Amino acid sequence: MAKARTRKQDIAWRYLFDRFDIPKQIEQNGAYEITSSDINKYVREYYADRPDNAPDARNLLKFDFSSDLPEVFKDSVDKNIFGKSAQFTLMPKGRDRYVISDFKTFESLKYEVLEPVRMTFPKWISGIRPESPETINSEAVAQSVAEMSGMLKYVMDDLNADVVATLSGKKGTGLIDFQISHYRNGQTNFVIDGWQSEIDGVYESPSRVLIVESKKKRPEDFNIRQLYIPTRIYHDQMKFPKEIYSAYFTYTDDVFSFHVYQFTDIDDFNSLKKIREYEFVFEEESQPVTRETLKVLLAQQQVSVEPRRLDGELVPFIQANDPEKIFEIPVVLSGKPLTSEQGDVFEIGTKEFFAEAFKFDVRQSDYYANAAEYFSLAQKVDGRFKVSQLGRVFIDADYNTKIGLFAKELVQRPIFRAMIEIWVATGHLPDNKTVGELIKLHRPDIGGSTVPRRASSVNAVMNWFVMRIE
Repeated sequence: MAKARTRKQDIAWRYLFDRFDIPKQIEQNGAYEITSSDINKYVREYYADRPDNAPDARNLLKFDFSSDLPEVFKDSVDKNIFGKSAQFTLMPKGRDRYVISDFKTFESLKYEVLEPVRMTFPKWISGIRPESPETINSEAVAQSVAEMSGMLKYVMDDLNADVVATLSGKKGTGLIDFQISHYRNGQTNFVIDGWQSEIDGVYESPSRVLIVESKKKRPEDFNIRQLYIPTRIYHDQMKFPKEIYSAYFTYTDDVFSFHVYQFTDIDDFNSLKKIREYEFVFEEESQPVTRETLKVLLAQQQVSVEPRRLDGELVPFIQANDPEKIFEIPVVLSGKPLTSEQGDVFEIGTKEFFAEAFKFDVRQSDYYANAAEYFSLAQKVDGRFKVSQLGRVFIDADYNTKIGLFAKELVQRPIFRAMIEIWVATGHLPDNKTVGELIKLHRPDIGGSTVPRRASSVNAVMNWFVMRIE
């Protein structure tokens, strides 16, 4: 079982940082340049006396999320020099050249509480069906579903226009120069010459362009480079001007999400501005949960005590703000051990497994697993999480049914039941002070400054839930 600090990329990069004194080089010169050829050469030399195989440079250079960063990129930064939140990151310079510096390359993905837009899918398409999630088995297929169902027209705000796919796959950058921000010393000029960029999709209407980066997960952040470089390539090759938008697209558990951005200054890597956000689900034959459904559940279901594990220990109270990720826990636990691109194996149900599956920081990787256990979708046995009986039912259920099952769990949990009773009676959720009092009443193990933090998670879950009640 691979540990966070013994991943192959951590081992390889720590060796390279030590061998070339990279932090010192960045402190003195502002950056350190390295080639993929040198990475392969020195890492293979280092691994010559080790029993495992050396990772390849192409896998050591892929940092799509901040959680992908090797530990040495984070812990070797002198905070007194670069700033409290600083970390080192990496940018491609061209062909096999890369630059390490204190670049600001990651953008947080903040999921708003939205009412999903309900879409219909063409009945004549048989090979891919939203009601059979196993047919949406890749990011490319999820992107195609979004196109075929009209989501992209909606996102582009061009419902009455033709939208066509115009570009995807590998594309050379040519020569591009731009400004990029650092944790220390503001912005500097950066030049990329002849690097190959991977473009998931570009869509055009008569007046707009949408650049899409697709992921079959809901990460905490993303590398701005994934949107900026395709946007810059397309901007520079356009024959006449159009509005250019960039979208970070995610698909998990029947939910299609778009975070739509614009670069307010095409020559500024960090000028990314969020314009809007959408969530889509498909219309289903099953009945949605309504206020009347909740009234029936409150009458039928008895309130339970706070959940405990088999050994009698209280299940940790939730500290997770995105229920869509909670819903994904049974899915990933029903799969296989994960193997990283560097060859590390992560056994199912461990902290490292969740960190790899969801691209969390390993320090917070079991927050969502604990939340899934709290709502009976998973259980922890002998130090590892596994799918519960309800979790297996969840995996095969459509979205409306999932919401109904989740509602049943909510009304059995004292704190959430009280909030649902208030919402059903008044149409409003209780204020933060009331939520805090409920937590102190039903979870006396939580106290002090922790109460408001747990209350924020409760509010996030309940705000999300009532947005899905019809």
